[in-house]
Amino acid sequence: MTHITEPGLYPEMEALHDVLPDFEPFEGPVADPIVLPETALGDGIYFGLPEAEYHAQPRLSASGIKAMQASVEDFWHDSWMNPLPDREERDSLTLGNAYHARILEGKEALDRQFAPMLDKADYPDALDTVSELKARLSDLGLKVSGNKPELIERLREANPDAVIWDDIVSAYGKKHAGKTFLHPDQLRRIEYAAAFIEKHPTLGKAFRGGQPEVTILWTDRETGVRMKSRLDYLKVRGIVDLKSFANKSSKPTDKAIMSEIANYRYHIQAAVYVEAIEVAKSLFTDGKVAGKHDPDWLKKCMATPEHQFMFVFQKSTKAPLVRSKVLPRDRMTIESGRSAMNIAMRQFREFYDRFGDQGEPWLDFDAMNPSNIEDDEMPMYAFD
Repeated sequence: MTHITEPGLYPEMEALHDVLPDFEPFEGPVADPIVLPETALGDGIYFGLPEAEYHAQPRLSASGIKAMQASVEDFWHDSWMNPLPDREERDSLTLGNAYHARILEGKEALDRQFAPMLDKADYPDALDTVSELKARLSDLGLKVSGNKPELIERLREANPDAVIWDDIVSAYGKKHAGKTFLHPDQLRRIEYAAAFIEKHPTLGKAFRGGQPEVTILWTDRETGVRMKSRLDYLKVRGIVDLKSFANKSSKPTDKAIMSEIANYRYHIQAAVYVEAIEVAKSLFTDGKVAGKHDPDWLKKCMATPEHQFMFVFQKSTKAPLVRSKVLPRDRMTIESGRSAMNIAMRQFREFYDRFGDQGEPWLDFDAMNPSNIEDDEMPMYAFD
């Protein structure tokens, strides 16, 4: 196994290999771009774009390309074109957003967006139930009739120092207005995970000195397909992508990560992101930049001949150990991802021209035609 040891890698994401030629630019005829709705964002580099707004953009992304590899129908079902999408698992998404905020933007960003849930056990003397309120009023020789708000108001007048749970909840909600509440154990787990990254003398700088959640929207010249990418973390000389993995089978960690890359086809995402940063240089030249950013930093970033791509994998179960993997641009792995991207863009254009984007499902008629079951297509365990 080769370990990357250059001391300057993480602070500046310096190149690990000799600079390679850029991907060959497309020089053929430019296709008519797919028409965007008036409400959609145009091509450009966007800083600070809300996640929901990014996902709402009617464009093809790395996740869409992977869905299209399964089937055109799966892609359409998961896309913005489906008027009846599946409901997402909000709890897991919320926890993932909190984790990303902490790792990519730091503790202050986490605290701006999230807060620990109140724990009633921390307020053992707080009066909560109607029975508790009536008992206290009875002790004070006051009447005990009425609904809960009336009981609370009566108790406040008689005893301003009374600890009332409803008041605690109200004050806490005002203090953290607009925030999402997580269980304290979840927030402690996030801090624990962050320490595994930040305590490393060089990897701890992988998510510092750059910009988190950079959105790049562009149009492919060959197909006219509108594309989008949201880079986890962009540095002057590199792209850093944060991934989690479980390793439930207890494989050796590096093998588990390689399986994760293959199973979830993360190399496709890497290829799309590398393409995005190349296109971003032209967008920058054309002044298509929006959102709060440091112009001098962006100028240096766009002047970099070639950005390195690095995964940071963190285990989501047991010890949140961390491993980092660089994917050089001369490897077959990333070329395979680029090939998948090109095939998906052409396929997207074909089905868009056939079915449009107004709610009619995309159907792969050729794949739906009957076909023979061939012996060599069956998994070997079928014959056990």
